[in-house]
Amino acid sequence: MSLAISVEENDGIRDFILNNGSGMSIRLTEYGASVLSVKVPDRTGTPQNVNVCCASAGHLQLEKECYFGRTVGRYANRIAGGKFTLEKQEYQLPLNDGTNHLHGGHNGWSSRLWKGYPFQSTDRVGVLFELVSPAGDEGYPGTVRACTSYALTVRNELVMEHRATTDSATVINMTNHCYWNLGGAEHAAEITDHHIEMPNGAFYLPCDAALISTGAVQPVDGTPFDLRSRTRIGDRLV
Repeated sequence: MSLAISVEENDGIRDFILNNGSGMSIRLTEYGASVLSVKVPDRTGTPQNVNVCCASAGHLQLEKECYFGRTVGRYANRIAGGKFTLEKQEYQLPLNDGTNHLHGGHNGWSSRLWKGYPFQSTDRVGVLFELVSPAGDEGYPGTVRACTSYALTVRNELVMEHRATTDSATVINMTNHCYWNLGGAEHAAEITDHHIEMPNGAFYLPCDAALISTGAVQPVDGTPFDLRSRTRIGDRLV
């Protein structure tokens, strides 16, 4: 096996192509610290992209709703009314999802140009992306230095890590927004015949009509969310 990383630049945005020498490769971009493709060998040994995304950073900039492959922050998911209280102070964030704040606002981290730093060790190759978000950015308090790293290992693993530090109290809820189709993203195959198993998923968080968590924690017993044993996805879609 031969680990390798290459860099391509277009319009000032760098893409990084990771290869682990055993048929798996990953394409990353500084725009949104995003995953553009994840290619793995299929049953015939032919590399197939299983990550549903745009073909390039340029196309990604035109896509405004699905957050394909991007790093989402400061706060992934919705904040009701765009308001939260921290240390007795209320903060009002911009509303970009009806009456709610979604995925960091109108100009969240998913739409920012991060700085990528490639790295390599004996068993993996990857990229560390960094971004500085100043105090007041999209209404949030505190200056935050955020880091997202992706690594491809010799064991055909994609390892994602998110970290952040701040100079004052704030809220952070980072995530990656990849969409997966193990049948091959380019073939537009449905995922209903995929199988899923979450052995430790004993509870779920109910949401209201606006997709805001109610705050309740409910057991999955007797619900479509009981995925503790191997389950065909299509059998649980409602």
